[in-house]
Amino acid sequence: MELHSISLTLLDEQREQAQVLSPFAFRSRIAAHGFTVVRTSSVYTDREVLRQQWLVTPDGTQYNGHSFYRLFGTTSFRKFLRYVLSHTPFLCGRLESYDALSSTRTAHLTFLRDQGWLTRTSFGFERGQYQAHISNIGRTLEWYVAEWFRLTYSIEHLVPVRHGVYLAELPIPGDLDVVACLDEERIVMVECKSGTDADAGHFLRFLLRVQAFRPTLAILLMDIQGPFSPERIATFNTALQTLAYPPLRGERGFYRGPMNVYFVNVEYSIATSLNDVLTFHR
Repeated sequence: MELHSISLTLLDEQREQAQVLSPFAFRSRIAAHGFTVVRTSSVYTDREVLRQQWLVTPDGTQYNGHSFYRLFGTTSFRKFLRYVLSHTPFLCGRLESYDALSSTRTAHLTFLRDQGWLTRTSFGFERGQYQAHISNIGRTLEWYVAEWFRLTYSIEHLVPVRHGVYLAELPIPGDLDVVACLDEERIVMVECKSGTDADAGHFLRFLLRVQAFRPTLAILLMDIQGPFSPERIATFNTALQTLAYPPLRGERGFYRGPMNVYFVNVEYSIATSLNDVLTFHR
């Protein structure tokens, strides 16, 4: 039986237009917390978020609607995606030096090519036309965390979650990466760092946003596997000291601070790190 291509992006656009995830519940919950939502990033059609293009590709390859979500949750895929976004075009031979199993590398490469992010050339690969304007995974990481909350906590009722949240009354410039209203009592704020370039100023801005927004708990999630260096923890503690707060407590990639602030890495996975915080905080 011949399969015709099925576009997932078209379905996403239809869901956005139909407001399948209505913003009313989120805005209402944030208003009850004392803030006015100016705008949020689109759940399904944010132009800065990498999105799976096909359920059935033009050549007939079939994918699940959550294939990209599941892949993005693995550290090996995000690491490979960073490499591709920063190194294309590249020779096939250059991948041999990439630190990953050959089978894993091939599977990731096939998926990126099938979805249109990469195209094959005579010498290797280059960026495809699909979403060629996106050069990093920062906003996609925010979307992933928001989607994780939606899929994990919406068993009994749809949990209001948004990424790229701008609030009228927030005195600190910029947006809140992810805000999840788990129930009538708990609001979780997550700031995502897809790189390792956070300095004392970044930590200070994060703490000032927490101080102003007053979430139930706030998570600074850094997408690295290794333990935090003593220098990085000292930098965070410098920001805390500036606001007259005590230092972080913890070890390796899991630290807790004042105002129910958590500073965590992704030693195992993003889902594991988020679960660890929410379980610990109960």
